[in-house]
Amino acid sequence: MKITVLGEGSWGTAVSTVLAANGYDVNLWCHDSALVQEINTKHTNSRYMPGIFLSPQIKASNDIEFVLKDADWIFEAVPVVYLRSVLQEAKPYYVDTQNWVVLSKGIENDTLLYPSQMIQDVFDDMANCVVLGGPSLARELVEQKITGIVLASENQLLAQQLKQLMVNTYCLPYLSNDPLGVQIGGALKNVVTLGVGMLKSTNCCDNTQAWFLTRGFAEIVSIAEYFGAQALTLYGLSGLGDLILCATGTGSRNFEVGAALGKGESLESILQRTGYTPEGINTLKSLNNIITDNNLTAPICAGLYKVVFEGMNFDTLLQKLISV
Repeated sequence: MKITVLGEGSWGTAVSTVLAANGYDVNLWCHDSALVQEINTKHTNSRYMPGIFLSPQIKASNDIEFVLKDADWIFEAVPVVYLRSVLQEAKPYYVDTQNWVVLSKGIENDTLLYPSQMIQDVFDDMANCVVLGGPSLARELVEQKITGIVLASENQLLAQQLKQLMVNTYCLPYLSNDPLGVQIGGALKNVVTLGVGMLKSTNCCDNTQAWFLTRGFAEIVSIAEYFGAQALTLYGLSGLGDLILCATGTGSRNFEVGAALGKGESLESILQRTGYTPEGINTLKSLNNIITDNNLTAPICAGLYKVVFEGMNFDTLLQKLISV
């Protein structure tokens, strides 16, 4: 069996370690050729997973034809903003027997498509696809901490096969037949987490945080149901669980950027200082269009767009929310 992971970032690396721990050889496609050399010689990924020794069963390459040719399972862990270009690069090597696993979380800005829809848009409407979601910080997964994930597909046999690849004593997969709901939960929790970060920067009390988090989650569920997702999906690991982890745990880039925004730092300054753009920022652009185009009621999500991109003060947003 040939297994490929597209993307050398923290999440692609983390999933690679799970598969390697389960005894599989993993072909890790890297955009950075220098990182290919480091992973293959030192068995480290100092940029995205510092201090961790990687299994020699993880082999890095920047040759996309090599990693995709004859691959049975392909895990894509590419930021949504770059996903379409990587899929276009992969398209010449796509065959309908491949099984694709979606690790990305977000919504494409131009098309408003979710990652599994992007795969079908570029390749084939019938492309075999499973969405992986749930509360799972990459480093904790690498450190083999007990982690629950959701594997969602309309093809439950395919999801069950993936479960057998990934399950072990610390990686605990649960099956779902609602890939849209899992993707909506995974994308929109990043937006609400931005807001929680802003809120915490104002030294708010626990009561206020609980109110904001609960109302933000209610908006996620409402939007998901509007587009036909199952509410039960959002109340599970891939919705509520993912939101709780990112908004109240440690290590969320969306929370970090939200907190900096709440302190008055400009988005441009934050992105330049940190060197990354969290998915919540790009998702917020797409989500605002979705809310506007469909005349949806989502005052927190719509208000966060105004704070991030239109200069509204976060305290002004809070006052508006109080009056809703």
